[in-house]
Amino acid sequence: MKKLILLGCFALVSVGVQAQSFPWLQIGNEWTYDLYLGWNPLHGLHRIVIDKEVVLDNNVSWMRFRRNHVQGGNILFYYARQEGDKIYTRDLSGSSICIYDFAMLPGDTLFFTPSLGYYAVLDTGSAFIAGRVRRTQTIQLSNWGYQNPLLVVEGIGPVSNPQSLDYPNVCSFFFINMLFCHAAVDGMSAYFKCFSDIDGIYAPFDACLVSTDEAEAPVPIRVWPNPTSERLFVLGAFHAYQMFDAVGRLVLSQIGSAGDVTEIPTTHLPNGVYFLHGQTDVGEHSPVYKVVVAH
Repeated sequence: MKKLILLGCFALVSVGVQAQSFPWLQIGNEWTYDLYLGWNPLHGLHRIVIDKEVVLDNNVSWMRFRRNHVQGGNILFYYARQEGDKIYTRDLSGSSICIYDFAMLPGDTLFFTPSLGYYAVLDTGSAFIAGRVRRTQTIQLSNWGYQNPLLVVEGIGPVSNPQSLDYPNVCSFFFINMLFCHAAVDGMSAYFKCFSDIDGIYAPFDACLVSTDEAEAPVPIRVWPNPTSERLFVLGAFHAYQMFDAVGRLVLSQIGSAGDVTEIPTTHLPNGVYFLHGQTDVGEHSPVYKVVVAH
């Protein structure tokens, strides 16, 4: 069975939906969410990043997700691990809960727990997102009063409502077993905005957070002028730079000189929003910087 899903202006790629799985969980993968807490309009863009691998629970390895609390101060951690096409999270008791299974087909159901309910797979497909072809599932949650279907992208998680792809305010969160759309009842609501990994950047809603935390971003970049027309100047401790467009396509690669100013030509790029990051010779990555090209 082969299907295609159109994501905004993504290039469509026809592949079998049973394609081989690839690693979801890599150190440095990061998500940007607009997070809301409680009844009050307390919200803002926040990064969630995989920062390390840890061993817990009878020598089981987990990838740790780190996010700053929406109110500042406290840091929260989540944990996930992958087994083939399945992704597991760890609850407070240390038990494993399967939250994704990309071997499932339309009509299949994945149960979380009796209290958390399940999701049903409505459709499957694939699309070119963030630098590679990724499988997709359209799912329907059974619990929490969530009425809309969700589009789940391999390696990224829920990103939107597949029936309204250009609508940015759709509750969606990687840890789909959590109550991620309950701010109105004094809980948390999360809205996906951006994702980046080693393959590319996916920023369909023109919102990709740049960290200002020196502890999280020890190797920052200076970028100017921004907006730019003919060229961009970049200063940072990086040997290579890459720029992606808003749909995750690599549009520019540039060799840099660590510690010196690197000039990046932009005259050939159409007007729009782009995302720049750098890499050192030992594999360290910079935060993602939004760049506007306006001729």
